[in-house]
Amino acid sequence: EGSKVYLTQGTTYTLRELLEALILESANDAAVAIAIFLGGSEEAFVRQMNQEARALGLTDTQFRNPHGLDEDGHYSSARDLARLGRVAMADPVYREIAGTEWLTFPWPEMETTREIYNRNLLIQRMPEATGVKNGYTEAALFTLVGSAEANGREVIGVLLGNPDKEQMYADMERLLRHGLYDFSLTTVLSAGDLPGADGRLEEPLRAWLREGDEVEIAYRRPLPGEEWPEGTVAVVEALVDGRVIAHQPVLAPVTASAQAEPPAHSDGGSGKPPGAGAAAWHRRAGVWMATGAALCGAVIATDRLQARRRQRRFRRHSADRLSASD
Repeated sequence: EGSKVYLTQGTTYTLRELLEALILESANDAAVAIAIFLGGSEEAFVRQMNQEARALGLTDTQFRNPHGLDEDGHYSSARDLARLGRVAMADPVYREIAGTEWLTFPWPEMETTREIYNRNLLIQRMPEATGVKNGYTEAALFTLVGSAEANGREVIGVLLGNPDKEQMYADMERLLRHGLYDFSLTTVLSAGDLPGADGRLEEPLRAWLREGDEVEIAYRRPLPGEEWPEGTVAVVEALVDGRVIAHQPVLAPVTASAQAEPPAHSDGGSGKPPGAGAAAWHRRAGVWMATGAALCGAVIATDRLQARRRQRRFRRHSADRLSASD
């Protein structure tokens, strides 16, 4: 059950219309219709959603249904939802819909259209707001992935498990404005040879810092499974309060005949990655999420919609070329 737009059996809707209902109205019937249309069944589409989650590196997310209603084993975290929100907002179709206050939607019973409204109230309340998705279930309570943009910079925030909807939106506004206006992009280490280290930086190490932040620099060896450029001999990290806020690969010197050993860790060479205390910051922040399922389903659907448009343009272009050559 939950939110619906009451799709009419036998009526044909476009994929764009179903996406609008899903993103704006959190319509669970639209989520199911999209899942069956693109996946053949809800179960098959959920498998695609979980495959997409793994491909995006969402290590703390598992979907059990396409709409996000409470179900055993259906969960996500604040960190994963922030990543998913960034992917969604990078899609022009999703971004356009998510930033819209209201749209018209087919109403076949009355042979007319009706208005559907964006339930993400951030769009109405905050001029800088750009998206992304709200949600609610009895287990998850009120949840919100919000984004805002100013001065060419966009930030994303996630709030989970909120019993008070009004307080959640007020908190999100403060959180996003904090990210937009209280940080500045600062060069921590310049590109070139690193002083006291047998290596170099191709690009400067930059980090978003607040006034008064004290930055610690630490080095570590590349970990198995990490992808770094060829010739990487170490990873340099910038930490604030023990949390890694930026990192860059350290490359072997241009004149070196062999790869150099990375410098010792700032913890005295114990071999432990710096910022180990940041594990608490990365841990699971919420479960039973309605928002994540809608986001992931919409990401897949908008990607398919874009692909179909590109295919139609290609076919039309090919037909024009054939006609021109006749």
